[in-house]
Amino acid sequence: MTVLPELVACPRLALRRWEVRDAALLSAAIGESIEHLRPWMPFIAYEPLSIEARAGLISGWEANWQQGGDFVFGIFLEGVVVGVCGLNHRSTPDTREIGYWIHVNYVAVVSPARLQPN
Repeated sequence: MTVLPELVACPRLALRRWEVRDAALLSAAIGESIEHLRPWMPFIAYEPLSIEARAGLISGWEANWQQGGDFVFGIFLEGVVVGVCGLNHRSTPDTREIGYWIHVNYVAVVSPARLQPN
């Protein structure tokens, strides 16, 4: 079983496991981004969750982490929640899928012209 660090940090940005005490922070970030996330994130169909339900979800992530299951991290910029990322089992036990979403206030707008190769 691969054990990932609980925290990856640099001066402004940190990826860390969610804790039950973060339930309100996560709920606020989802609530502020809900319409932005709706087309892309199937979990939005179950929103909004109560703080208690969100705390239960985070507790489940903790149990999953300890059993070597999915890893779910908060993305924090200078202490502010700016998104979620994770490594999820989707096909075989030895593979992980990267998933993420970014708070609507932190998504950079890139014009299609900038996406074209030089």
